[in-house]
Amino acid sequence: MKKILLAIDPLEADLKPSHEALKDLGFWLENLDAEIEAVYVLSDLRADLRVDQSFLLATQALRSAIKKFHFKTPIESQVLLNHSTSRRKAVRELLDHAEDTGAELLVVTSHGRSGMSRLFLGSFAEALLADSPIPVLFLGTHPQKQAQLNKMIFVTDFSRPSWLAFQSFLDQVSPLDPEVVLFHSMPAFPSPFHYGIIGMGAYFVPEADLERQQRLWERENKKWLAYAKTRGIRIKAIQLEDPKGILHGINETARKEKAALIGISTCVEGKIAEELFRSQKFGVWIYGPTALEKTNPRKIKKFDTQLSRQPR
Repeated sequence: MKKILLAIDPLEADLKPSHEALKDLGFWLENLDAEIEAVYVLSDLRADLRVDQSFLLATQALRSAIKKFHFKTPIESQVLLNHSTSRRKAVRELLDHAEDTGAELLVVTSHGRSGMSRLFLGSFAEALLADSPIPVLFLGTHPQKQAQLNKMIFVTDFSRPSWLAFQSFLDQVSPLDPEVVLFHSMPAFPSPFHYGIIGMGAYFVPEADLERQQRLWERENKKWLAYAKTRGIRIKAIQLEDPKGILHGINETARKEKAALIGISTCVEGKIAEELFRSQKFGVWIYGPTALEKTNPRKIKKFDTQLSRQPR
């Protein structure tokens, strides 16, 4: 990984990262061995000298905030000027800068304690995830103290988008010497009636269909583990049937495995990715739809072909 952007707001005390989050981030940045640039988007409609004053104050605040992080890795800083109050345009300014500088990861260190800051992070993050051409890492507010910073969970539904995200995720975190848990949550259906995902009531699902689905999951699981091992990644799989839902299953698995980081794509059932970063319990490394388009499907297709030739 060549470059990482840190998106922070040095002017809002309520949006500053926690001490625990900074400690985790410091470890990841140091070991990813990438150029780091802290970025703040200053939105100002004024087109006179007051903009210059605001820009100067923002630049000073950003540099002051970086010094307080106490990272071992040198960090550059850049204030981007957005002549609008539109959050969408602020996101576009940030993402254009990411593309222009060749950044490969965008880290959002802000977290909300109050209602307003939570609302800000939610709407900003949704726009960010929808349009970002690179994965976005949201830091947790209070990571568990027993977490091991190279332990990670990757959440999958075994879909094609998840497969693309998985391959890219392993490539990017490999310098951390990671221990990865491949997590898949099975629907906790009460036999013989099973409830629709979209809440349309109960319907009958033949046991043969469930068995067929289970065989598909097992085949995909084998393929994914094989790919990780070719990359020299330590990995194991956990498949749960959690009656409390997939979000509960992910959080409990991360807690028991002492994981500090969760990888996921936004394609996974519902809005699980968004719910994970809003819960603020763990660092969440998310691939949105635009980021997935930027991955290398030709490389993955070649690996698919190699696996298909192996005896089952």
